Amino acid sequence: MRTATVLGLASLGLIIVGVGAAAVSRLGGDEKHLATPPSSCSRFAAPNGSDRAPGTRRHPYATPQRLANALRAGQTGCLAAGVYDGSHKQYVLRVNHGGRAGAPITIQGYPARAAKLVGIVNVPYGSNQVRLSDLVIEGTGSENTVKVYSAGVTISRNDITNARRGRSCLILGNTSDPAVGTVVRLNRFFECGSAANGNEDHAIYASNVVGARIVTNLFWASAAYAIQFYPDARGTTFAHNVVDGGEDSVRGGIVFGGDSAHASRGNKVERNVIAFTATHAVASNWEATVGSGNVARFNCTWITERPQIDTAQGGFRAYGNLVGNPRFVDREKRDYRLGVVTRCRGIVGYDTAARIARRR
Repeated sequence: MRTATVLGLASLGLIIVGVGAAAVSRLGGDEKHLATPPSSCSRFAAPNGSDRAPGTRRHPYATPQRLANALRAGQTGCLAAGVYDGSHKQYVLRVNHGGRAGAPITIQGYPARAAKLVGIVNVPYGSNQVRLSDLVIEGTGSENTVKVYSAGVTISRNDITNARRGRSCLILGNTSDPAVGTVVRLNRFFECGSAANGNEDHAIYASNVVGARIVTNLFWASAAYAIQFYPDARGTTFAHNVVDGGEDSVRGGIVFGGDSAHASRGNKVERNVIAFTATHAVASNWEATVGSGNVARFNCTWITERPQIDTAQGGFRAYGNLVGNPRFVDREKRDYRLGVVTRCRGIVGYDTAARIARRR
């Protein structure tokens, strides 16, 4: 069963959690609110709630937007299981204010990934210190699915897709507003973008970003790149991720790039597994100034394209990488744990898919 089809069952009141493992179903209706919420929850929302309610567990809000608007620095808003359909609006969630250092505002689902947001999520400039966790986010393809234009945002333990409808799944920064210090970890990005758009749709579009850490995530079936550092990504680390180029991809791997006015610099791509991409595992593409200080090192690649890491256009150094079959436990079922006997283990440091399974 295709992943997009599995997620689509949520609209029928049935959410399936688990890829590459035993699926657990949670029925809609009254049963879906019986789960015990985390003790950290300050306010609540549920599909059968009301935005005129006080936002307590017994009397929850109805929408993620009302929940986010009610939070103060250091508070956590919890979304009960179910579907929150904002596809008819500009945003299913626009985080209009943030927290402060050491006291972010957090929006999370419970049980983990049983709350599904359908639509576009925006964390605009000035909404700093925000956390989004334990959610399923499915974009409509009208815009990039999750947009981060602020500082200190953490995106963790989510499933993020747009079911091949188009556009990128996550964009970091725009022309005027950089994403600063973003942390992206323990997520699964899949079926991001449409191959009909060529190399324009990515899992992560690192556009105008400073000091991000994108660590310990799974990527599969991105229309173009798993991550595009373009045009002005600076000091960002992409490490310990598993990238499966997947079906229908026109690229599948990673690219460093720049436009006529900017060039990405000081970025690190290290200790990743990059397999089954349509073209090179790592490459570069510069329109004017060539970037500097970018490196691709200690990655394990397994593709048919030669060279696997293409340094022909410059702008990055590549060293310590090896070619090795990761021998995924069950690629068809998206079980990306490494095989017992694979050269990848020694270079990437740890089994990313196994760590994600333990921490999610």
